[in-house]
Amino acid sequence: MAKVAYQKEFFDREYTAREAYGRVWGYARRYWFRLAVGVLCGFVTAGVLVPFFQMVQPAMVHLEEHDAQVAAAERDASAAAPADVAPAPAK
Repeated sequence: MAKVAYQKEFFDREYTAREAYGRVWGYARRYWFRLAVGVLCGFVTAGVLVPFFQMVQPAMVHLEEHDAQVAAAERDASAAAPADVAPAPAK
C-alpha cells in the first residue's frame, strides 16, 4: 500500500492548554451566567442525592443479613425434617 503524503495546513498545530481554554472561554464568556447557574444546580442536585446514595449500602447489608437468616432457617428445617416426621396413623 502506498503511503499518502500529508501536507500540514496552517491550522494543524499543537495548542497549549492556555490557548485552547482561552479560546473556549472567549466563546463561552457571553453565557457566564448560564454556566454559573448550571454549576450551582449541579451542586444542589448532588447534595440532594447524597443521602439517598448513603442509604443504599446499609439497606443492602440488611437485605443480605435477612437472606442469610432465611437460608439458614431453611437449611436447618430441611435437615431436621426427616427426624421430626411422625409416622402416619394407621386406619
